[in-house]
Amino acid sequence: MLALGSIYVITTHAEVSVFALNVTTMIGLGLGIDFSLIVANRFREELAGGRTVQDAVAVTMATAGRSITYSALTVFLAMLVLTLLFNLLIVRSISLG
Repeated sequence: MLALGSIYVITTHAEVSVFALNVTTMIGLGLGIDFSLIVANRFREELAGGRTVQDAVAVTMATAGRSITYSALTVFLAMLVLTLLFNLLIVRSISLG
C-alpha cells in the first residue's frame, strides 16, 4: 500500500508509465514472499537446533535479517541506478516501481 501510494505521489510530479503499478506489485509480492520464507526457514532451523523461542528469534534476525537487509538494499540501489542512468519512460517507470 505504501509503495502504491508513493507511485501515486510521483505521478503527480512526473510522467510515469502504467507498468510501474504492475512492477511495484510484482516486486513487492515476490520479495515479501521470498524474505518471509527465508526468515521462517531460519527460525525453524534454530528451533530444531534446540534453542528457545527468544534465542531463535534473536539468532534468526541476526543472520537471516541481516541477509535480507543487504538484499533489499541491493535491489533498491539497482533500481536507483536505472532511474538515474536511463531517460526512457518505460525503464524509468519500471525502476520507480
